[in-house]
Amino acid sequence: MQKFSEESKTRRHHKMVEVLKVEIYDIFRREVKDPRAKSLTITQVDLKLDLKSATIYVCKFIEGDGHEPTEEEQEELMAGLKSASHFIYESLKRRLSMKIIPTIRFSYDVGLSGGSQVWGLIRKISENA
Repeated sequence: MQKFSEESKTRRHHKMVEVLKVEIYDIFRREVKDPRAKSLTITQVDLKLDLKSATIYVCKFIEGDGHEPTEEEQEELMAGLKSASHFIYESLKRRLSMKIIPTIRFSYDVGLSGGSQVWGLIRKISENA
């Protein structure tokens, strides 16, 4: 059995995080039929060190007034993603040639909740200037 150094494990982990981010984003755009998923942004991927599970943090920015989705809209979106998580997992299995494909769990990134509001205010100020 091949042993990996800590550095190669860390490099492998970071590479896998980036691969997951790119592939899941592409699956949202090309394969998921739900139009709500088309406007999602993946903000972070929290991949466990054993590579067996990952939490994908998403947010949805709405163009124009910087309106942030309501809690009800967020819950509806997360319910849709929860139901699509198995489909996304199966898509990852087809796309990636790896022994371990992490199970996927989605979480709404509330850390960025004020971001679109700030951009909306900046846009309004610049339009009025």
